Amino acid sequence: MNTLIDTMPEHVKDRIANLTRQKIDLEDRLEYTQGFTARSILENELMEVIHSIMLLTQPYNSKK
Repeated sequence: MNTLIDTMPEHVKDRIANLTRQKIDLEDRLEYTQGFTARSILENELMEVIHSIMLLTQPYNSKK
């Protein structure tokens, strides 16, 4: 297993897992949403979730 992931605190792993589930849900909903406004809202939510995941994982990805 990746040693950087091994050093990640459990609460961070849990938060990433929850955000990943949200991301999948948003992607699924976006696939079937037709209206421009509704799609825009979902896309913004999706970008926020992806950004949060990136911020949480960055300290562990940047270590070498």
